[in-house]
Formats: sequence, structure tokens, C-alpha cells
Amino acid sequence: MNSLRPLAASLILLSGILHVFLYFKGPGDPGSTAMLVVGLIYVITGLLIFTGKKYALYLGIAIPLIGMTLSFVKFGMPEILSFSALFKLLGTVAVICCGIVLFRKRK
Repeated sequence: MNSLRPLAASLILLSGILHVFLYFKGPGDPGSTAMLVVGLIYVITGLLIFTGKKYALYLGIAIPLIGMTLSFVKFGMPEILSFSALFKLLGTVAVICCGIVLFRKRK
């Protein structure tokens, strides 16, 4: 169970790096500035989870959930082989890992 926190942090960090990468890949696209901001928020959240603070786990749940919800509202269901689907998969696994770590600490 000790490996769930680094796994969650790594997944959120990877998602943030991919968001930033997509910004630099096509900065002329509409919404690309939002992609950069979201990517930086994810990177900061991933780094905070590595610190071991409890509030970082709550951020590790809230930030991806907000991002996935806004993505579903704006873009709908993603194609199976797309960055959007990858972001949702990474976010879902990270949220589950953070939730398990928080639940185990309460016992």
C-alpha cells in the first residue's frame, strides 16, 4: 500500500506534463492556454502529493475530478485512442489511489 501515493503522484504528474506538452505542440489551437494552466496545476498537485501531506491527497482527488468533469461537459465522451481518454484514465486511477490512501489512514 505504500506504493499507491507515489503511483498517484506520478500519474497526475504525467498527466500534467502531457498537458504542457500538448500546449507547446500546438499553441495556436483554441483553448491551448487553458491546457497550459491545467497542466501546471496538475504538475504542482503531483509534486505536492510526493511531499506526504494529507491535504495533497484531497487535491489529488479534487483536481482530476474537476478536470474530468469539465472535459466531459465541454468535449463529451472521448474516442478510445485519444489524449482525452488517456487523461481520463490517468485521472481515474490517480483518484482511486488517493482515495485508498486516505481511507487506509483513517482506520
